[in-house]
Amino acid sequence: MQSSDQRSQKDASPKERAPGVPSFKSIITWPFFGRGLLYRLLIAEIIVFLLLFAGGVILTGHMAHSLRNNIKQERLLLGKAIADDLDASLGNAAVELQQVAVQYESAGDIRQVQGSLDMLADISSVFGQGVAVADKAGRVLIADRRHPGLAEIDLSQYAPSLWDQTGQTNNVTAAAFRIIGTAIPWVAISVPVGGQHDGERVVGILDTASSYPAQVVNRAVGLGGSGHADIVDARGIDLFSTEPEHLLVGADHPTLYKRLFAQNNATVTEFPQEEKGAPLPGTHLMAFVPLKSLPWAVSIGTTTSQAFSPVGRLWYYSLGILAVLSGLAFLATTFIGRRLVQLSNTSMVMTRELAEAQDELVSRNQYLSALNSISATVNQSLNLEDVLMEATKKVLEVTETEAGCVLLNDRDDGRLRLASQVGSSSLFDCPHTASPVTSCVCYRVLRVGHPLVVNDPLQCPLIGNRAWGQNTHFVAVPLKAKDKALGVMNVVCSNHNCFTEEDFKLLESIGRHVGLAVENSILYRDARQKEEVRGQLLNAVITAQEDERKRVSRDFHDGFGQTLTGLIMSIESAEVAASTDGPTIKDKLAKARTVAVRAMEDMRKLLQNLRSPVLDEAGLAAAVRSYAASNLEAARIGFTFEVAFLNGSLSPAAETAVFRIVQEAVHNIIKHSGARAARIQLKVETGKIIVVVEDDGQGFDVAAFMGKGGSTQSLGLISMRERATALGGTFNINSRKGQGTQVIIEVPKDNGGDK
Repeated sequence: MQSSDQRSQKDASPKERAPGVPSFKSIITWPFFGRGLLYRLLIAEIIVFLLLFAGGVILTGHMAHSLRNNIKQERLLLGKAIADDLDASLGNAAVELQQVAVQYESAGDIRQVQGSLDMLADISSVFGQGVAVADKAGRVLIADRRHPGLAEIDLSQYAPSLWDQTGQTNNVTAAAFRIIGTAIPWVAISVPVGGQHDGERVVGILDTASSYPAQVVNRAVGLGGSGHADIVDARGIDLFSTEPEHLLVGADHPTLYKRLFAQNNATVTEFPQEEKGAPLPGTHLMAFVPLKSLPWAVSIGTTTSQAFSPVGRLWYYSLGILAVLSGLAFLATTFIGRRLVQLSNTSMVMTRELAEAQDELVSRNQYLSALNSISATVNQSLNLEDVLMEATKKVLEVTETEAGCVLLNDRDDGRLRLASQVGSSSLFDCPHTASPVTSCVCYRVLRVGHPLVVNDPLQCPLIGNRAWGQNTHFVAVPLKAKDKALGVMNVVCSNHNCFTEEDFKLLESIGRHVGLAVENSILYRDARQKEEVRGQLLNAVITAQEDERKRVSRDFHDGFGQTLTGLIMSIESAEVAASTDGPTIKDKLAKARTVAVRAMEDMRKLLQNLRSPVLDEAGLAAAVRSYAASNLEAARIGFTFEVAFLNGSLSPAAETAVFRIVQEAVHNIIKHSGARAARIQLKVETGKIIVVVEDDGQGFDVAAFMGKGGSTQSLGLISMRERATALGGTFNINSRKGQGTQVIIEVPKDNGGDK
């Protein structure tokens, strides 16, 4: 046997899925989705920050690339600025030399240029070591007076390239050389002398340490911030350099210089570092700008690590700032994420609780709606059979089941008897319910007082019946009223799991509601039976009372009435006989006769009140008219009588009851109303007799008056109502203080026709 606490919920069968398609459950159990919300937020946060960090790195790389290009351009611009400066100064110096050469060519006498040489040596910022004129063999023919030592120098020995036509630019040649006994190398710049002095050259001498080009080169290093600066000739010889050990020595990159001189373009380039052709670790950055005035070039070079140190610092600081900001942002977002997770968890808990509360509310509403539906159904009637049939139908509708029945406990022998059934009749054709001592589960539910699931033939032999089917079972629900089981309701279901725990609670509540309705119906049936018995007893009492009144009236009329009649006749005879004897006896006999006549009249009134002979002889209408006329006129109350009544519409007993009601109403008008006029109406309308008695008296408060209960006047009204009710009719009284009173009696026309 399976109770409500032992049943399981319905198992939903899974839907078919195509092969290879993962289910939603398998997706949400993957490592990422199966983790907690905080874990997923952290993973998403790390991915976002990695993307942001990668974006920062890319942006920094773009900035670094731009910075590298800017550094290169700065180097190139610096080289161009130095080259332009040198072109301006050396070009002017070459022009000044050409002016001396032109003067010498036109004068023809070398002594004519002495003054020009002296002046040029004084004012020139380039030729700090003097100016001279040399012949084809390189011997100095004349020099400025400030530098007489130049006359002793054989330039053909030290600077033979001055006469090399292949290395000239704008007819200007240059050569570097070191004079024996001097520490600082010199550089000679020459221009040719034409005419008769062809082959001779005007030469300007400058040193590599303090001359203007040397100063410009030194400033270049200061402006560049690092590395070295050189002025090299087409052969790759350092003419001026910030590194003195490189003077007049072949450059470290001869091949590169040859290529750059051949291209003759200003450029900045990176190349592997080397010294004297031997490779060195690292790379070199060099800005190369050729001069326009001389076959020289400005070279500003440094290692790339020095040149691009701002780029390294940019990377260092940018990545550091990115790392710090990312860390701070990560910590901040982690903290915020934890707070959000807490809020989310709280929200989820609240949402879940709200959903549970909503489900509970919906379930509760359904529960109450079902109970309300059942309650409304069972309260529509007090007839027991109707209540049970409608209740069974409604329970099957609410529980969505197919059959059911109600077994009521017989109060006399304690047996269960089938009282209502909906569905197949063969399902509940059970012989075991006739014996209360059997182990039938219905009796067990009646004893234990709570629902049971019946799904085993050992519990109920009906389960093995083929009419039930293989999986069919039922739930037995006790019908209880005030903890007393009045019967059992069985509800059939074809599925073992068709009832949930909530259904059991609902069925138990339905059992209590139906039980109360059954109890009310039984009480109503008992009350009706008692009322019928009471009505029968009342009719018997009234009939006996009327019969007794007839008998008393007949006895009075036949016995005492005849005696009074004989007495009156005897007195009259005595009066005739005594008329001659004297007036005294005659007067006494007259008084005695008067008393006897009055007694006769009083007896007649008494007999009329006990039983109106007119009622038996002429019917209800004539009896009411006679009684009202004799009593209301005697009380000096005017009255009208209206009748639209057919004799024979009521039985004699019913006519008597109606007459007594009118009699009591007339009595109340005379005794209590203080009325001056009254109206009595008898009529037939839609199958019923209507009697109306009304007056224009002082009236009264009906509710307050009827509440007195035991007073004589209220008992009279109650008696009128009881008589009308006993006839199956109605009794109504309408009255207000100062507005008179109206009594209305309605009795079925064919009432008591067979009595």
